[in-house]
Amino acid sequence: MQRLIAKYALAAHLALVAVAPLSLSGFFSGSVVATAMLWLSAFAAVWMFMSPSVIGQERLREARRRVAHSFLADPLTWIMLFAVAVAAIRALNGGIKMAYDAETTVWSIAPATFPLLPGTVDGFGYLPFATSAAAMILISACRHALGKAGRSAFCLTAAVLAGATATAELFTGPHGAQPEFHGFAYGIYFLTGTAAMAGAFEHRWNGAMLLFALAIGATGAGLVAFADVLTVVYFLAAEIALVSYVAFHVNATLRKAAGFKLLVVFALSLTIGLFMVLSLVPEDALARKVASILSWELFPENFFEVRSVLSDIAFRSWKVHPWLGSGLASFPLDVRFFAADSDWMVLAVERPCAFNGYWHLLAERGIAGAALLALPLVALLGFFAIAMVKGIMAFRMPHPAALLGLLALAAVVLDAFFGVSFLRPEVMLAVAFSLAVSAKSFPKEKIDG
Repeated sequence: MQRLIAKYALAAHLALVAVAPLSLSGFFSGSVVATAMLWLSAFAAVWMFMSPSVIGQERLREARRRVAHSFLADPLTWIMLFAVAVAAIRALNGGIKMAYDAETTVWSIAPATFPLLPGTVDGFGYLPFATSAAAMILISACRHALGKAGRSAFCLTAAVLAGATATAELFTGPHGAQPEFHGFAYGIYFLTGTAAMAGAFEHRWNGAMLLFALAIGATGAGLVAFADVLTVVYFLAAEIALVSYVAFHVNATLRKAAGFKLLVVFALSLTIGLFMVLSLVPEDALARKVASILSWELFPENFFEVRSVLSDIAFRSWKVHPWLGSGLASFPLDVRFFAADSDWMVLAVERPCAFNGYWHLLAERGIAGAALLALPLVALLGFFAIAMVKGIMAFRMPHPAALLGLLALAAVVLDAFFGVSFLRPEVMLAVAFSLAVSAKSFPKEKIDG
């Protein structure tokens, strides 16, 4: 019983942390979501150190010692701790707002309380701080505290929770939707559920097969309903590639009938998702997306013209604040002050974000902020490359979850050219755990036989 709790209770807590911003952001304010994320992260941290997965003939106290040592020895831990500290400083360093000088009758953008430190518009720094803390716990637990079965259970549980959220949202409609598309996160969980299906067959979780109606069907429906057309096209293509490898892997490593059974479960799950789309997505919205895909018109009218104007505004703002940026959530203020008169003929209305994630990132966070965001990503990619090399040397087929991180990261790189959905908390957490899980899903190199 102790082994069962150690293996799956931690996975369940981590899944709650990962899906919390996706499930709560539509119904609660950012501060409430951030508080919930911090509490869930604290509970997950306790489970990570007190009840990690036991490997082989390990005893629980030995597993605790192993996790504590590897956590402290991991350079990524200290990178993430530094990122959390910077996010905390930025959350406390508010004050960026519109300011009016009565003497000169001139409007300006008031700097942060401490201009030499990263700043934010009041009320917008708490959620990014909570996201950084949650990402640190997710990455550390996936790297050090979860075993093979635990990672499969985590991916399955997270995808099921995301599917339940998508189902609720399809019935009630999107609440408080932001300009960036939160359906991007459903795309990552769509892939996560598919990768988890290989683990379910491998560990013979026959009772979990019905859950893929949510883990695959409902997340796929959420992707179609709440993501932009380009994101839908990418994730559907990535899903075809992933499920093909999942079926091949299961058929090659398990009994020959397992591959066929897996495709049957996948087909039934997709059928349920298709039924949800046809029943719950408004017909006009669905018809527009289908028509856009069939005609290969993946962007709205005048999209690139508006994107060019917003990118120019972001560039002008970045030139004024090249290192720290103008501050988190300050881009709407930048639009007011850096847009030329001719730009308003194109924009028509104010835009809360640029249609180019790279320029948006530089405008608000500067070179230092962008580098801080990229540093954990580069470290995760480095560990992924090392694991891949060791997996190749082991001459064994990698688990399908090994593809999850690359597919999620490719989606982020593509999306950043045309939007800022990748900066949403639920997306950042999903990408973080995807890369961490992928790096641990390669076969280990054999040592001494």
